Amino acid sequence: MRLGERGSIDLVAADPAVRAAAIFELKSDLTSYEETQRRLDAKIRIAASVIEERLGWRPRHLAAILVLDDTTSDRDRVSVSPLIRAALPAGNVDIWRWLKSPSGDLRGIWFLRDMHPRGTKRTLSSPHRVRRPTSGRPQA
Repeated sequence: MRLGERGSIDLVAADPAVRAAAIFELKSDLTSYEETQRRLDAKIRIAASVIEERLGWRPRHLAAILVLDDTTSDRDRVSVSPLIRAALPAGNVDIWRWLKSPSGDLRGIWFLRDMHPRGTKRTLSSPHRVRRPTSGRPQA
C-alpha cells in the first residue's frame, strides 16, 4: 500500500532510453466501468514513483492502457458511455503509435483479440509421435 492506494499494476512496459513507461490494466470482462476507472486512476497516481523506486528513473512519458477482449459486448459497453472515452480517448491505432514512438502521456483502451478462443484446446506440451513398429513382429 502506498499513500493509501491499494492494488497492483497488472503489467508495466518501460523504455529507459526515452524514459517512457506504459501501465496496463488487463480485464477479461468489463463489468463495472466505475470500479475499473477508479483502480486505473490509483495506479496512474503511483506509477511514476513505483517505476523510479524499482527501475531507478522517473518516466517523462506515461501511458495508461485498459486492455479488453475484442468482443462485441465489450465494444458495446465502451461505445455507450461517453465517460469511458473521455477518460481513455486513445484507441488501438493511437496506442500502437505511442508504443512504437512514445511522446507525451496517453490514456486509452486497447481491444485485443483472444488468440485462444474459449472452447479450443490449448496444448501445453509438445506433440508426441506414435510410430508403428517397422517389423511385422509384435513387440512386448
